Amino acid sequence: MFAWLAYNFYADVKDKQRQAVAGESGKTPLATLSADSAELLDDISECTRFYTTNRCDPDVRVPAM
Repeated sequence: MFAWLAYNFYADVKDKQRQAVAGESGKTPLATLSADSAELLDDISECTRFYTTNRCDPDVRVPAM
C-alpha cells in the first residue's frame, strides 16, 4: 500500500512538472528549453556589447574622479 501511494505521488509530481515546463503554449519541454536558451544567449550577447561600448574593461576604464 505504501509503495503504491509513494509511486502515485511521484508520478503526479513528475506529471505536474512536465506540464509546468511545457507551459500553456503546448510546446514540448525541449522546445521550451531551446527557446529559453536562445533568449539567454541573446541577453549575454547584448551585455557583452554594452560592456565593450561603455568601456567597462579595467584596462580601458577611466579612473574615478
